[in-house]
Amino acid sequence: MRGEDRDTVICDTWDVTDPVAQAKAALTRAEKAVIRRREELAKAVAEAVARGEKLSHVGARAGYTPEHVRRIARAHGVEDTTGRIPPPPRTKKTVESD
Repeated sequence: MRGEDRDTVICDTWDVTDPVAQAKAALTRAEKAVIRRREELAKAVAEAVARGEKLSHVGARAGYTPEHVRRIARAHGVEDTTGRIPPPPRTKKTVESD
């Protein structure tokens, strides 16, 4: 083990000056940060829906569609209380021949 900080373990076989290893480590940290921030956003979205905010308003602020906001809220145990009734399924048009 080497390094000035006694709590930091650095493997003796890893070259800390290697730009590829540094870039990979930075990418890994960034990916973890994105996952954490996405979870924070999902929690905030679910809380907004629980307070009764319109799905379209929450979605506009979060950059999501209302349907995606609904999915996030449901995944966090919040049911949509706006009373939205989905439209009936489309009927297929048939072509009549003479």
